[in-house]
Amino acid sequence: MKMSGVVMGSAVKKPATRLYPFTKRESFKGSRGSIGVDMKLCNQCTLCMLKCPTGAIKVDKAAKTWEIDRLRCILCGACVSVCMKHATSLQGQWAAPQGEKKAELFKTE
Repeated sequence: MKMSGVVMGSAVKKPATRLYPFTKRESFKGSRGSIGVDMKLCNQCTLCMLKCPTGAIKVDKAAKTWEIDRLRCILCGACVSVCMKHATSLQGQWAAPQGEKKAELFKTE
C-alpha cells in the first residue's frame, strides 16, 4: 500500500530534473564560474600573469592584449586578488564549452 502512495505522489509532483536547454539553472551565490576581464580598466601591468599558478594568462604590453587559456585556468582567483585596477573578476556564469583547444584573446580598444 505504501508503494502506491509513493507512485501517486510522484505522478502529481513536478519532475526533479530540468529540461536543460529550455530551463537553465541559475548559478549559486559565490560560485566562481569563469574569469572575466574589463579591458577598459586593464593597464597591462602583468601582475595577474605573474601570479597565475598555471600560467593560463598571457599579457602583451606592446600589443595591449590579455589572453586566457580557459583549459589551464583552475579558477583559484589569484589574478583577481592581485589586480589593483579590479579589471579581472570571477563571474558567476560558466564560460561556454570549447570545441577546440585555444586561448581567448582580449584587446584594448
